[in-house]
Amino acid sequence: MTRSAVQTNRHISVNQRPILNLNLRFFLVPGLLILLFYPPFLRGLFFAPDLLPTQMFTAAIFALWCFDKIIRRDLSIRFHHLDLAGLAFLAAYLLSLIDAVNMNAAVSEVLKILNYLLLYWVVANVVRHHQDMRLILKTLFFSSVGVAVVSLGAATGHIPFPGAFTGREIMGTFQYKNALAAYLVVNQVLALALSAAEASVPWRAAYSAGSFLLWLTVIGTLSRGGWLLVPVVLGLFLAGLPSTYRWRTGFHLALSLGVALATSRWFLPAVFGANPGRALQVLIIGFIVTLLGHLFYEALDAGWGRLALTPRARRYIGIGLMAYFILVASVYMIYAALDLPASAGILVPNRISDRLESIQRYDPSVSARFDFDLWALNIVKDYPLNGTGGGGWNALYHRYQPYLYWTTEVHNHFFQVWVEAGTLGLLAFLAIWILAGRAVYRYWRASPAEEDWLPVWGAAVAAAGLGLHSFIDFDLSLPAVGMVLWTLLALIRTGTIAAADRPRRARSLSNVPGLPRYLALALGGLTVAACLFVPSWCFFQAGQLGAQAAQAMVKNDLATAQTLYRQAHRLNPFNASYAGDLAQVCTVRGLQETNARWLVDAQEYARQAVSMEPYNLQLRLALLNVYILQGQIEQSVAQAEAALDINPLDVNSYVLVGRAYVSAARHYLADGQPAKAAAYIDQGRQLRSRLEKQGQGAPSTRLQHRLVKPPAPPALALVEGQLAYLAGNFTEAEGKLKQVAGHKDLQVEARLWLAATMRKLGRISEAEQIVRKLSDQNPNLETEFASLLRLP
Repeated sequence: MTRSAVQTNRHISVNQRPILNLNLRFFLVPGLLILLFYPPFLRGLFFAPDLLPTQMFTAAIFALWCFDKIIRRDLSIRFHHLDLAGLAFLAAYLLSLIDAVNMNAAVSEVLKILNYLLLYWVVANVVRHHQDMRLILKTLFFSSVGVAVVSLGAATGHIPFPGAFTGREIMGTFQYKNALAAYLVVNQVLALALSAAEASVPWRAAYSAGSFLLWLTVIGTLSRGGWLLVPVVLGLFLAGLPSTYRWRTGFHLALSLGVALATSRWFLPAVFGANPGRALQVLIIGFIVTLLGHLFYEALDAGWGRLALTPRARRYIGIGLMAYFILVASVYMIYAALDLPASAGILVPNRISDRLESIQRYDPSVSARFDFDLWALNIVKDYPLNGTGGGGWNALYHRYQPYLYWTTEVHNHFFQVWVEAGTLGLLAFLAIWILAGRAVYRYWRASPAEEDWLPVWGAAVAAAGLGLHSFIDFDLSLPAVGMVLWTLLALIRTGTIAAADRPRRARSLSNVPGLPRYLALALGGLTVAACLFVPSWCFFQAGQLGAQAAQAMVKNDLATAQTLYRQAHRLNPFNASYAGDLAQVCTVRGLQETNARWLVDAQEYARQAVSMEPYNLQLRLALLNVYILQGQIEQSVAQAEAALDINPLDVNSYVLVGRAYVSAARHYLADGQPAKAAAYIDQGRQLRSRLEKQGQGAPSTRLQHRLVKPPAPPALALVEGQLAYLAGNFTEAEGKLKQVAGHKDLQVEARLWLAATMRKLGRISEAEQIVRKLSDQNPNLETEFASLLRLP
């Protein structure tokens, strides 16, 4: 070897030597596995107190990965087409902040997408070979087994978990049956992929037993959408499965699913019948039968392998056994079909057969989802390019619906992305799926080894299953499910990158000389991690302070509440509820202590709150109270009208606006401004016609019964009577007020105004008799009565 060659080798060995004698991968990999394992147990991370600490954990794992790269002197950074699509998806949500209709939800959604991308990036770079892929898939699968155990334990009454069991359906740790069913079904695919490639008999038995628990939970959810997903994903997985593994996989599937179906025949009636002891016994028996059945198969398979049979004889015996099973199954299905539904009650519990029979195109639940899609498209027409920002659907959908219906999600994640991130976001989201499918296809064309193909195909089918089900439900609105999806996408990216889908554009920092390349990775990694960690920490702390402030409000400790709300507002200025609460606290304290500065502050906080969440109904009602207390008549009317604009189909909103008009007209009459009073009176008298016009010209729907308008509330007649009184139409006022004079909740107010009306009509004795009876209940009503009479 030449001297120059020795020097070159020595130079390479020095460069590859770690900077410090540390192995951060020892901490990185367990931390990553923990991050992948626990989220489904925290209500799917649907609520901010559960999600925000997880985002901080993800940021810490990403920073740890960056320093691990630095210590190992591995500064190469390679980009895949799928990475660029993910960055485009994040960029679309950043652009959605421009026209966000709920700034707090929009910023939170950006952080959630960033959390997905950092997790995706760490998984994609930590996984080095297919053994690492299997480790990640095992973590995901056994996390789902834990979810199934908790769900079944809650159903049997042995594991306390709020909302996991309703008495009629298993909702699981997600507290939502459809997302739970879809999540468990796609994890069944991971179990099949892991079991097919697993050499260890105990591990294969564990997969079968875990699958039994998953299948039993899926059946217990009574989720028709989850059940419909089963044949799709299983058929797709088996279609791409190498023939070598089909027999073993088929047995795994038949055993776990068959035992689960048989067990459900006794398990579900015991659960729904509040017999937890029997339910637990049946569950344990089914679990043991699955384990023993699998071990029996393994022993039989081992014995079969020792038989001295020619390959042709083995093939003929296998074909004969398969033909026999097909014949028996066909006869069984024909018999069941002829005797259905009588046989259905024998094969499966009646609750399951009833749910299966109810799967049809015009089912109300199915039809509602088509209507949600239509409303989403109408929102997209008004926000076509960059969308409404995160939370846009929940803020706006009431303004686009022809009938009153309450839902916080579109139940179609593709349309939800379209609403939130606009057409740019939808294109980026579609690009993610297209590029992932392209990567898998090209990997398949490269004819990889079967043991390498299995984890990639399993991850691909599981991801496709989540995508398909998210088209009819809001599974991906649960961040825990979203984290599973992006983990699967990372595995697809890494599993296919070594062969047919090697990235064309590889970037490396190794060509940057000296110290700057280490600083670039360290500072860049810390900056990206901080972009997720710092806002998540601030939002989490703000939530804690807001909860403490609410407790102080309950105790009427307004000074403490004001201090805590101010701290929360500084930490999270995007959350309008903190500004709205501050507006209320400052108003009350300003009036109690005659502090004009606090009243001015209250108005500023109210302005900030409206700018952050203009379509927040509860916020508008709170600010209405603020302006009423401060005597800001026109502002209070504006808040009431905004509440009506937010939900024009809610009949109670018309009453709210009507009462605001009454207060405004009464104020201006007493103030000697009859023209302004008359304007509010005229607007109030048009409320009933505005209500009747709502829903007219609505598009045809499969839910015609939902277009039936609820009757106008009695309080609207009270408002009309009061407006007629203020307008001087006393005969009309008497008729309206008499309609509600006997109403339980309105009779005191209605009779008081009726007495004033009779007095104006000259029926003094009748008026005094009514006032006398009312004053016996509340002496202060006489003052109110006199005030009404003084109005011009």
